[in-house]
Amino acid sequence: MQTLAANILPGVDRVVELGIADAARIGVAGFSYGGYTAAALLAQTTRFRAAMVTGGVYDLWRLYGDLDAGGNSEGAAIAERYAGALPWTNLRSYIENNPIFCVERMTTPLLIIHGARDSVSVTQADALFVALRARGKTVEYARYPDEFHSFVNVANQSDSLRRFVAWFDKYLQPPLRDTTEAENKKEAR
Repeated sequence: MQTLAANILPGVDRVVELGIADAARIGVAGFSYGGYTAAALLAQTTRFRAAMVTGGVYDLWRLYGDLDAGGNSEGAAIAERYAGALPWTNLRSYIENNPIFCVERMTTPLLIIHGARDSVSVTQADALFVALRARGKTVEYARYPDEFHSFVNVANQSDSLRRFVAWFDKYLQPPLRDTTEAENKKEAR
């Protein structure tokens, strides 16, 4: 199975080549399946300087067994689609495509945002945060108690967007120029 990075990084390379993006200041963000994709990318590449995920799945094994209030498991079908197999037919695929099993390889600063009432269990975000924090990774977590998969409260929408912008501003700003050397050369003339 081809990795997500093998599918996505050529597009990133192209926007850098076209001068649209600065190769030294690339971030990645994702919501829902995009959250899973962004987290999986962080385990497959160090290309990104900052990342944000929200409403995503980060543990396919756990998702497979999640039951809704009616005793149904929509998560089983989703986990099977993400991993490309049933767990007992291809456990390796569940491990290789499971962000929670790859946190040791994640080095990119990550902001996690999740609604506690999301149909994607908040334990997905909790587990990713705990695993990254336990390993000393740079991670921040904003958990909104009364939010669903898509945020409905305007104050929470505003707060999550503020966090998103601040996170990327913090990690994607260009390095400050050392003006001391340039000023010294001017003064020496």
